Amino acid sequence: MFFDNYLDKVYGCWIGKCIGGNIGAPFEGMKQKLSVKFNSEMVEKMLPNDDLDLQILFLDVVEKYGANFSSEHLAKSFSENCPYAPGEYAYFKKNYRSGIHPPLCGTYNNRVYHNGMGCTIRSEIWACLAPGKPDVAVEYCLREGILDHYGDGLYGEVFFAALESYAFVENDIQKLINKAISYIPGDCILAKLIKDTVNWALSDLSYMQIRDKIVQKYGSAEATSVYQNVGFIILGLLRGADSFLQAVIDVCNCGFDTDCTCATFGAIKGIICGGNALNREYSYKNLTYKLGV
Repeated sequence: MFFDNYLDKVYGCWIGKCIGGNIGAPFEGMKQKLSVKFNSEMVEKMLPNDDLDLQILFLDVVEKYGANFSSEHLAKSFSENCPYAPGEYAYFKKNYRSGIHPPLCGTYNNRVYHNGMGCTIRSEIWACLAPGKPDVAVEYCLREGILDHYGDGLYGEVFFAALESYAFVENDIQKLINKAISYIPGDCILAKLIKDTVNWALSDLSYMQIRDKIVQKYGSAEATSVYQNVGFIILGLLRGADSFLQAVIDVCNCGFDTDCTCATFGAIKGIICGGNALNREYSYKNLTYKLGV
């Protein structure tokens, strides 16, 4: 991979993550089907986004310690420098500050949120540090994901870290999914969800009919559960509109953890398309200025 191409894809990942997260953020936690339509006000001001904050925090750790950074390095920075603590972040912080360190800080007393989206949304940094090297991206993300997740919550990040890493050298969505799913246990619920969503996407069912299938079979009352939300991202990748912005809106209109689903979907599409292509096709010049990227 040429370095200029790599930079363009990292830039696309960043733009996609920012715009997707911004579009989805105001609707986070709404579990019903939505009817959101895009307008420019959605991206005029960058909203706070933990999906990005923690990845910047982890990048700082990597810059300090290099490729030999440890879970303990990440945990210490997470505990000291992340001021908020929703869901699984709170369990991690309580455990860590009570002397329960990696790898146990993500498992102890974390029965409700261990399958949340909290680490699935942090996959891009590892893919960007290991482009075209999914084995390395997965190794990196495992050091981090165990801080506050286990089981399918952790497998969600593994899946997307592998997919996004591979997306630096492959554009075919089906191939990306097939490659990434090989990194998680084949009998886990998340793998079954992904396989079902792929099969439904290949059927004659409409976009929203597939959304309903995902909720009916895998939905959780917890809006941040990986199950329905990962399904919505896969659905967007396979059946979303050709227009990037409309495809993000399609994912948003599935509801639930909309800031996370839209941001992760946007990052993947950004890697595949590249930042310059997004700018050319959608005239993001002014939008990226306003977003400060």
